[in-house]
Amino acid sequence: SSPCLGGRRQRKTAWDVDHRRGQMRAAAGHYWSSFARPPCFTARHRCLRQPECYSIVSTYRRGLSMTSPRLRIVSMRDPSADEGIAAAFGRQPIRIQLPSVYAIFAPATESGAASLDRCKLRKPGKYYGAGVGDPRAFFNLAPEEPLSRYLLEDKSNERLRKFSLDLHGTFIRLTIGPKTFESKVVCRGTFQGLLYSGVLAEKMQLMESLTAAMSGKLFGKDHGYFCAPIGSSCNMSGDPAGSITTRDKALAFGRDRGVELCLTLDNEEGQGGSQTILGLNHGRVEIHRDGPGSEKSIDSLQRWLRQADQS
Repeated sequence: SSPCLGGRRQRKTAWDVDHRRGQMRAAAGHYWSSFARPPCFTARHRCLRQPECYSIVSTYRRGLSMTSPRLRIVSMRDPSADEGIAAAFGRQPIRIQLPSVYAIFAPATESGAASLDRCKLRKPGKYYGAGVGDPRAFFNLAPEEPLSRYLLEDKSNERLRKFSLDLHGTFIRLTIGPKTFESKVVCRGTFQGLLYSGVLAEKMQLMESLTAAMSGKLFGKDHGYFCAPIGSSCNMSGDPAGSITTRDKALAFGRDRGVELCLTLDNEEGQGGSQTILGLNHGRVEIHRDGPGSEKSIDSLQRWLRQADQS
């Protein structure tokens, strides 16, 4: 049987030199008990090919609390990533490394929003955005917006694909109802979605398809049962330190808050903080938050608006 923290069988290994080291090895054995120990995990507790594995163990050995005993780090490009998402999504939030920040995502359901509330100890007056998997479904939330009409009239989805590529990593805020419309994700009738392309868009699409089969959706028939995953920055609500952009801090947050799965962009490290938020208001651009690459995003959005006007 696998060794555990309470009552382990004695390991006769070269690195059980004294009682203290024996206890630490047993703890590490318990830590990896729910899934196979990676091949790079060595007797010296050092990872030679997967630095994130060493990061986990070294952080544990520094004495930080660990409330998520099955912490798992998977590259989004790894074939096992989809299986990990399917197993965790809807059961607990998922941590995802975005190009500029770490975030947590959950289904766009009442229970999904509640899991994010618990994870972040969410303060009142805060709203969740979405990670857009299907940009057509997103812009269908505001079909009367001139840019929405322009993008949606192309049935080949080529305009939507190019738009998502140009606005990669940018929040687009749409007006989807009257100012009296409020919910966990709607603020005074507005709702924002984070556009991505490539592997990030693929994972958002997967989570969107998983949400489609769930009950208690936040959006009803009037909004096409929109079900892109909802999310927020990977930190405690109102934390003065702001968003988390480094892997060590993201892993510590996951351990403390019981979030097991972390999807990474390989060796990329988040820089710059929270994403730019741009609003669409009857064909005009509104800047709600500057973020990494905001000037490029603003120029791209204005160019698309000009194309829509000229069509």
